Amino acid sequence: MIQLGLIAIGFIVLIFYLRGKGRIQRMPENKVVAKSDLLRRQVMSFLKEVREKTTSTKARRLDIEIERFQKAMQLDELLEKAEMEKNPKKAIDYYLEALAFIIKNNFELNRKGEIKEKIRALQEETEVQHTYSHHGEDSI
Repeated sequence: MIQLGLIAIGFIVLIFYLRGKGRIQRMPENKVVAKSDLLRRQVMSFLKEVREKTTSTKARRLDIEIERFQKAMQLDELLEKAEMEKNPKKAIDYYLEALAFIIKNNFELNRKGEIKEKIRALQEETEVQHTYSHHGEDSI
């Protein structure tokens, strides 16, 4: 009888332990919030280190990261303009400007393929609209 009671208590303790562990490790539902919290913690930790123990390496890293962040903001601004643009030809122009920015600054080269694909899709959309406007109205 005592053994059965000990097993039941052990089982209950295990359940509470697993429930508590799940609560602590559970990520926020919104992945963007989780990622932004992670970045904030890492950046704040780095900045604290720079302030407390400035070395030439850390100072150089700070300069590099500031420059990268500024470039990223410029690139994001161009890409957001392209995404919000209703006119496909103007959107293509924004994407081409973003592509030129990437190449000129040798920055985020991994995004070139993504941008080229968006340009191709918009060009196809423009061609379909152009074809429909010339041939579609006569056949209706």
